[in-house]
Amino acid sequence: MNATVKNIPLELIKTDWAGPVRLDIKALSELKKSIEKEGVQTPIWVWEKQENEYWLVSGQHRYECSNKLGLKTIPSIVKQIKSDAEALFFSFLENQRREKLDAYEKLIISYRYIQARLKENEIDLSFQEIQQLVFKIRRESKNKRIEEMFKENKKIEIICNANEDLNIWKLNSLSNQSVMLSYAEPIQEALVDGLSVAIATKIHKITTLVDKRERINEASRCVKLVKVDGNYLSPKNASQVLRKREEQIASRTEETSKKFKLLEDCNLCHRTLKNITDRLKEKESSNEIIDDILKFFNSIDERIETI
Repeated sequence: MNATVKNIPLELIKTDWAGPVRLDIKALSELKKSIEKEGVQTPIWVWEKQENEYWLVSGQHRYECSNKLGLKTIPSIVKQIKSDAEALFFSFLENQRREKLDAYEKLIISYRYIQARLKENEIDLSFQEIQQLVFKIRRESKNKRIEEMFKENKKIEIICNANEDLNIWKLNSLSNQSVMLSYAEPIQEALVDGLSVAIATKIHKITTLVDKRERINEASRCVKLVKVDGNYLSPKNASQVLRKREEQIASRTEETSKKFKLLEDCNLCHRTLKNITDRLKEKESSNEIIDDILKFFNSIDERIETI
């Protein structure tokens, strides 16, 4: 039996319900030309969440092109879906079939699906809270059977079952990939924007070389370095640019270390001399010695001020 196709107003379709969507700019440009010439040939999939509100399940590029072209409606197939989790599952299967998803996209899909499954059980957790449980599963699974962990924590059972539903990767791999959720915000935004996972990982490593207070700014700086005229550099060129940045930071860090070492030495002298002068002040005949020491004392102060 053929699915019924209906033209649904674009304004009734919600596209961001599953979070940020990564678009292929080149594919988008080619598809836009095709739709402009021949219209939308393949219907999108939607879920009628409630009356006059549809959630996009598959067809983000077709939707975006239609919207940019000013079309009012788009051919759609309304899927019979019962829950957010099921909608995410269908969306993943369809997108995986049509295009190759990278590790970050799969990670976000996994976490949103896990989150939806938890909500079905009236458990509301953030990505960060789920991430900590994923790490806990890996850490404790070395000494416990998964079944034992299920009995102790219902959340862990739901996470494991949800991960098995998607069958993207094993729990250990999910734990490894989950580190990306700890990347600085500019890096995660760039990943959604099209930055490759490999380059994002390099940028993250560079941010660990600077003070924690500077990591967001450093991440933003590195992202700008690898994006030229609105496009990200090739992995090879981006790696070269980032290698230079890493060398700059290393050089700066070495220079800073030298200054701190000198400062520590000066402070040590400062404390030692102060101790001596305090002791010499107890003897009246030591005034001349004290004056000489204080002169040296002042010279150290001047040296510290230049650092």
